[in-house]
Amino acid sequence: MAEQTSVIEDGIERLQEAVESVTDEIESIRKRAERRRTKFEKDARKRFEHFQKQVRKNAYVKRAEKWQKELESSLRDNAYVKRAQELREDATKRFETASDSILGAMNIASSSEVAKLDRKLSQISRKLKAIEKEIASQPASPTTSAAAH
Repeated sequence: MAEQTSVIEDGIERLQEAVESVTDEIESIRKRAERRRTKFEKDARKRFEHFQKQVRKNAYVKRAEKWQKELESSLRDNAYVKRAQELREDATKRFETASDSILGAMNIASSSEVAKLDRKLSQISRKLKAIEKEIASQPASPTTSAAAH
């Protein structure tokens, strides 16, 4: 019987050693994979940056970038574009005015009114917290504690 127990214990011990060995091997593989992933990311980043530099050196890309800047500049200076922007701004203002009057007629607050109320509420809340802190920091006087009961 003692011999069977010894064989079972030896088997369990070998199994535990094998599991430990496999666990160590898995951890080693995980670390190697992590190092390879990090190295791959670094290499890929370098290659991408190098590719970007090479593309920017290309005469066609330089020419396209130059044309883009010229086009943006000419559009900024173009009277039609300026007029379109003015018309858009004017239409936006008119729409806001009309929507405010419609909302006012229906007794519905506009977004600007809601934002104004929100700011005012935040201000009142901050003041209330300051007052509460001040009251909490003051020692209780006999008149306040009697009034509370």
